Amino acid sequence: MMKMIHPALWLLERYKKTYYLVLTNDPGEIVYEDDYQVAVRLPEKPEIVKMPEDWGVSGLSK
Repeated sequence: MMKMIHPALWLLERYKKTYYLVLTNDPGEIVYEDDYQVAVRLPEKPEIVKMPEDWGVSGLSK
């Protein structure tokens, strides 16, 4: 999945936009979907994981 969102992460990092990586075993209920995005409602508050500074697009395998 991380390989599939590589272009989006690249843009976020290029323009220095904040983003959060949310890890969950329950993907939740889809409340909106189109060709470019999906919004979900999670059943509970997810744990937000702080990633190391050197993690990011450059840390993804190609």
